[in-house]
Amino acid sequence: MSVVKFKAGRKGASGRNASYITRESACESISFHNLDELKAENQYENRVNALSYTHNREEEEIGQSARGRTHYRVVLSWEGKEDTERADEMTHEFLQENFKESRAIVAIHQDTAHTHAHIWIDARNTNDRKLHSPKNHINELSRSWQKQYDREYKTNYEKEYAAKREKTRQYKEAMHKGKSIEKPNRAEMNSEKWRAKDERDAGIKTNGINKEGVGRNQRFIAERERISKESERGLTKATGQINRTESEARGLHQDAEKLAGKSKIISNREGLER
Repeated sequence: MSVVKFKAGRKGASGRNASYITRESACESISFHNLDELKAENQYENRVNALSYTHNREEEEIGQSARGRTHYRVVLSWEGKEDTERADEMTHEFLQENFKESRAIVAIHQDTAHTHAHIWIDARNTNDRKLHSPKNHINELSRSWQKQYDREYKTNYEKEYAAKREKTRQYKEAMHKGKSIEKPNRAEMNSEKWRAKDERDAGIKTNGINKEGVGRNQRFIAERERISKESERGLTKATGQINRTESEARGLHQDAEKLAGKSKIISNREGLER
């Protein structure tokens, strides 16, 4: 199942995000949307220009406002592998449709089983106005990507999305009116791909910890267990050090007593000889 992710980037993380998505170990290509002045002859120079631009934009934006938002992050993914050049073309089609006046950096990755595109989007458009992101922006972007994906691969994902949204709308409307209605279930849509997506999401959300318990609590539990184990190892190590120190102290005390005893004997002998 193709997926869209969209979120506002954290203040102070613009350059780091650009560095991450353009890293040589994962990135197959770097391209630009409304940033033709950054295009270079090779990928190395493209990366240098991208990092320089994102760092500078962050400093400029924060300089204008301490609370200034500097960038947005978008991820487009494919069901499987797609040619890097074609993935880049589709990504730019998506940007032209949804972020026509935005300035963006595109990084195509092939380091997983699914081709995916990371997009860094400037918080200000080419007209220097702030990018408007409505509350339901992610839904609009998802519909747009699914329509484009359906056109390209002759699939019907957008219809499945529409059916799901309609069931959800009917459910919320009935609950608002106090009516009893069965909660929508993705499995009712008779789509194996929905269920496969649910399983993948479960694995992602739990970081591979446990697919039976989905959500942030699983990560918190795992982190707490990790900290507990580290604390236990630290306590064991500290206890061992204390025991060794006590043993050394007892040995020194015994040696001191022996020396004191010998000193007393010598003193007594000297007293007798006199």
